[in-house]
Amino acid sequence: MSKRILYDDAEKYLFGVAANVEATDTVLDIGAGIVPMNYFRPKLHIILEPHEEYVRILLYRHADDKSVLVLQGSAQDMMPHLTDNSIDSIFMLDLIEHLPKEDGFMVLRHAERIARRQILVFTPLGFFPQHVHDGEKDGWGLSGGALQEHRSGWFPE
Repeated sequence: MSKRILYDDAEKYLFGVAANVEATDTVLDIGAGIVPMNYFRPKLHIILEPHEEYVRILLYRHADDKSVLVLQGSAQDMMPHLTDNSIDSIFMLDLIEHLPKEDGFMVLRHAERIARRQILVFTPLGFFPQHVHDGEKDGWGLSGGALQEHRSGWFPE
């Protein structure tokens, strides 16, 4: 996993990822909300999502798809239990900025331990405040607004 590609704007990312992402057999998709990654269709797509309402929607949408496993839990709680080199690809799309910095580093360390082939992280460059007021709905009109708060900023290191 030595290939590192940086895109400095969203448009370049959207076109560039499709050309560079490797289609693999197993995927861990962390914090997907209600929109899991769709760059390719793996044999096993594990979606790890902490928010119960999102999990219910994902379970409904994928009820008849035996290649999708939806788990409710946070990356911080679940990743320590995953075996080294057990998942081909780990996707963290618009996730890490929602974690406190120390939790984000811990999740990245676990991703490096767990992933066999690739880790894909998409996050704003630097800290972009995104505050959520009590009871505010998320972008899908659901109750996940509190999870949308930005808690950290990131640059490639």
